[in-house]
Amino acid sequence: RRVEDLLKEYRSASGGMVRVEKLDPQPDSDAADLAAIDGVTPQSLNLTDQIYMGLSVSMLDSKAALPFLSPSRDRLLEYDLSRAISTVANPEKKVVGVISSLPVFGEQMNPMMQQQQPPSQPWMFISELERTMEVRDLGTAVAEVPEDVDLLLVIHPKNLTDETAYAIDQHLMRNGKLMLMLDPVATTDMGQPGANQMQRMMENGSDLPQLLDAWGLEFDPAQVVADRGLITQIAGQGGQPQEQPAVLSITPDSLNQDDVIASQVDSLFLVFAGAITGDGKEGIEKTALIQFLHSIVACASAAAAAAALCAVQQTVLL
Repeated sequence: RRVEDLLKEYRSASGGMVRVEKLDPQPDSDAADLAAIDGVTPQSLNLTDQIYMGLSVSMLDSKAALPFLSPSRDRLLEYDLSRAISTVANPEKKVVGVISSLPVFGEQMNPMMQQQQPPSQPWMFISELERTMEVRDLGTAVAEVPEDVDLLLVIHPKNLTDETAYAIDQHLMRNGKLMLMLDPVATTDMGQPGANQMQRMMENGSDLPQLLDAWGLEFDPAQVVADRGLITQIAGQGGQPQEQPAVLSITPDSLNQDDVIASQVDSLFLVFAGAITGDGKEGIEKTALIQFLHSIVACASAAAAAAALCAVQQTVLL
């Protein structure tokens, strides 16, 4: 009933542009064959019985299927359906540009290395994006973001030049979309070759003050966040368990259940995460995805976090 009521709302709001057709795919029927062609698959109830509860959205030659409408995704039903309609109505792929100091597109084999290593593969999220979008590696020295880029991903920007920061700002000024990801301690950033572990931790933070200052926000790459109520036990010296206040095991109680990004996440594991502070200038709207429910601790530095030496501070963290 929930699905049917929502479909009626789409049909009513579309002014006749959305047509809803309901089929009952009995075994060996034309409806069952159509369901298979459209990507709607049955779910087994037991060894003999199956149930269909899926949707297929089509427009001309474009199709998008929701193979099974699981009750566990009830909060995302409108999102999933709107995305399917948008996919068939706009078959041309959106363009995602990526600026990152991390090897998210994989690394090619270095011919200068004495010990040859096979090239690494793109990170999983890049491969997933490429399934539905055109993904471009823009590098880290960008004079201008191409105008056809719909979404710009800036991931762990280390020491970006003012020219690149200006190019990002110009992308926003022409109503482009931006996702900016900062990290005070990026554990996947290996840093300079030959540096010791502590030195690498002190050098693998990222920031973009040229833009954050303009937005009235702050990010301190020399600080990480900890929460006494979300402490994780990790292996310490001699394999003995050690409480690490800056390694957080996030539970659903701390996640924003009303936001589509976080509502279906069961848990998160944050290692030396950073915090964005500041109220933001006029026009800035903030939505918290993770809320710290207990006493907040701010570590003075990444090195202090690694040593589990954190001091309590009265700080509001987002």
